[in-house]
Amino acid sequence: TLVGAAAEALRLTFREEDVLARIGGDEFVGLAVLGRGHDEQLDREAITARLQAAVATKHAELGEDYCFSLSFGDLVTDWDELGRIDELLARSDQLMYEAKRAHRRAHRQTIERRRRQQVAGEARGRL
Repeated sequence: TLVGAAAEALRLTFREEDVLARIGGDEFVGLAVLGRGHDEQLDREAITARLQAAVATKHAELGEDYCFSLSFGDLVTDWDELGRIDELLARSDQLMYEAKRAHRRAHRQTIERRRRQQVAGEARGRL
């Protein structure tokens, strides 16, 4: 299933010491304890790269018959904020929805560009 593929992609992404949970339907949360200071950005980038690679692998395994993708929001917080998990999840959700909107805009632009190229090619073919 697609939810199972998403869970597997997340298992491939996060480390054994990280916390990964399904919070309902097709929603998951991962909690990674990152390094300190400038290392946090490197850790965050590594997690994002692993997630993108895992999603690409699962997409290839499922084939073109399935539209498999994952949207995510990530944020860095400190230990004090972990007590306000509902707020953190809401902030992360907001970031995820912003990423989804950006992805949809880029996808629509790609489709529109391809349509314009197709129309231009057809027009040249009629000349």
